[in-house]
Amino acid sequence: ASDLSSGINAEYGGQLEGVLWKQIRGQGFAYSYSLFNSPASGSLAFYLGRATNVSKAYLVAKETIEGILKEGQLDDTQIETAKGALAYNFIDKFATPCSSANTNITNLHRGLPLNNDSLVLTKISGITEAVLLEACKKYFQPLFTDAANVIVCCPENKKDEISGDMSSIGLNLNIVEDVEEYIGMLDEREKDS
Repeated sequence: ASDLSSGINAEYGGQLEGVLWKQIRGQGFAYSYSLFNSPASGSLAFYLGRATNVSKAYLVAKETIEGILKEGQLDDTQIETAKGALAYNFIDKFATPCSSANTNITNLHRGLPLNNDSLVLTKISGITEAVLLEACKKYFQPLFTDAANVIVCCPENKKDEISGDMSSIGLNLNIVEDVEEYIGMLDEREKDS
C-alpha cells in the first residue's frame, strides 16, 4: 500500500489547480512542477521546470507539504481526483489488445497474478486520508529536508544567487561546473567500490 499511497500523494500534489499549483505556478515561481513516484527504482522526486525563482518555488512547496501535515487533512475532492488519476495509469495499460497482453506477460514474469491490476484498483479505492497523510510525512516531507538530494541546473549567471537563496533556507549545494565531468567522476567511484 505504501507504493499506492505515495502514488496517490504524487497525483494529489501534481494536480492542476491543486495545492502545489496554486503556490508554485499560481504565484509565478515555476511554469511546471511534478512529484514523481517510481516504485520500480524506489525513488521519489520533486521537479521544478522553467522556474523563475527556484528557491521560492522549493520553499513554498516545502511550506505547503508542512502545512498539510500540520493541519492533518486533505481535500476530499482532490483525493478522489488523485485516486482516479492513479487508477487511470493502471487501466490505460489495457487500452489495446497488444498492451493488455504485454501487461499480463509482465505480471506473469514478476510472479503476479493475472488479475493483479484489478486487485490494485480495489486497493486504490480503499486508501484512506489517514494513510495518505502518513505516507506524505514518511515519503514526501523528507524531499524538503537537508537529507534530500537537491539538484539545480541553471544558467551560469544565476548560480550564485540560487546557491545563496538555497543556503538561506538550509540547503547547501555542491556546485558542479561540468556535469559530464562530474558524472564521469561518479562512474569511476562506482567502479572502484
